[in-house]
Amino acid sequence: MDGFDQFLDIPITGTGYTLAGLMNVSGYTLTGEVKLDEGRVATTRALLLGDGGSKAGSVKRTFTTQDQMAVIGFAYRAEASRDNVVAITSLGTLGWNKDTAKMTFAGGQGSATILLDLWYYYEIVVDKANQLVQVWINNTKDIEVALPSTAQFLTNFECLWSSAANDKKYLDDLYFLDGSAGQYTERVGPMAIQARLPTEDIDKEWSPSTGSVHWDLVNNQPPKDTEFVQSNVSGAMDTFRSNQTVPTDGQVIAVGITVMNRKSDIDARQLGMVVGGKGQTQKEVIDTDLLTTPKYSYAVFETAPDGSTWTATSVTNTPFGVAVRP
Repeated sequence: MDGFDQFLDIPITGTGYTLAGLMNVSGYTLTGEVKLDEGRVATTRALLLGDGGSKAGSVKRTFTTQDQMAVIGFAYRAEASRDNVVAITSLGTLGWNKDTAKMTFAGGQGSATILLDLWYYYEIVVDKANQLVQVWINNTKDIEVALPSTAQFLTNFECLWSSAANDKKYLDDLYFLDGSAGQYTERVGPMAIQARLPTEDIDKEWSPSTGSVHWDLVNNQPPKDTEFVQSNVSGAMDTFRSNQTVPTDGQVIAVGITVMNRKSDIDARQLGMVVGGKGQTQKEVIDTDLLTTPKYSYAVFETAPDGSTWTATSVTNTPFGVAVRP
């Protein structure tokens, strides 16, 4: 899942890291005019494709699963023209009829009238077991068709969102889910992804670039080249808490960790991303594909370290952070 807030104020051009440079090594492929703009709420960011003039832009992301169920969810807004929303290779294109304002996908047509310059939450459900594809809009099923023959054995879901000339398209709150064992194995409904930055140190086993406070070095937006924590000691862990408010008016579906990182040599360094403090029950996702240039690593935890469903209280109380692996 990705709400794109970590890219706030990342430079578009320059000699250091840029938005396209970072996203292109962090699971995305950007082309043309792509930048950050206000998201579904004023305090969050969304990807903006195109500039409303002659410059168009696109973003591509490929999700991989061998499972029989796959769900791709995202928030989307088109400012001025009805165009294709997303194209998924070998599955279909979510089209938007310019005359009727209805959506189409894989030969099916929906009944909802979709308006310009408003946010909608789309979920595309691929159900191989029942040979179906569904399109849900704002938690209502709008299209259901037979699974195309080209998608019978599809494992790589290559998704392309693109703008047309003289328009702006906005993309936010993206998630991908499959039917593998976990808290959620099918569509979860519209979600909003909120970034929470560290505000308190818990475990301090990495070395700060300056001073003795760690959290204040890793909560900059955008990140600063001179402020970081580092370690080459296997098992060393830095964890934090955040005092940023967690909304209490909805379900906490999952907790993600997003880490800008790089390794300093060509050795097989690995980065562990953890929830839970050291010496306590923890859950961990390890990124084995680190680079010597900056990139973002992602981890998603569907349940708290003890296996329980996340709540606003457990999110606030549970440390999160990084570990040196192996």
